[in-house]
Order: sequence, then C-alpha cells, then structure tokens
Amino acid sequence: MFTVSPIVYGKVAEMICGRIGRSDYLSENLEFEHEGVSCRMLFSAVVYRRHTYLPDAEYDELSDLVPVWWEFHTTIDGVELLNDFSFNELRHYFK
Repeated sequence: MFTVSPIVYGKVAEMICGRIGRSDYLSENLEFEHEGVSCRMLFSAVVYRRHTYLPDAEYDELSDLVPVWWEFHTTIDGVELLNDFSFNELRHYFK
C-alpha cells in the first residue's frame, strides 16, 4: 500500500492549478515521479470560483473543484500499488 503524502497532494494540486486557466471544466491526465513511485491521475472536474472584491481590485479565485470522475494510480517498476488517495483530501490543498 502506498500512502499518499502531503507532498504528493501538493504536487497534484500545483499541476491542476497550472492547467485550470479560465475553464469551468477540466479533464486531465497528470503524470509525475515521486521517490521512485510513478504517479498518474486521470480526472474530470467542475471548477467553481468565487468573485472577490477588494478596495482596489476584484478577481475570481478557485473556491472548489468537484470531481465528475477520477482515478489515481501508483506504480513501481510497472507493478501497480494500492494507494489511499482521496479527492476530498486533495480539495484542502486548493483553499
């Protein structure tokens, strides 16, 4: 069993944020290595934003990412490992 660490969640969140842009829907295939483990996340999600007003500016910021479908794979030398990835845990990295 591969335990998904905060570092891995952080990498996934960073990659997602780099690809959202202005889109309201995101469908991606993310791949990276972490300490010899190949990680691959396939997902589709709806992007929600909140409009923020400041005295000198206003902008939209990510408020939530709601998965339509996702899967997270971890492999070492081509052998897939079970893992404890949680999309709910990932959502904490966007706040």
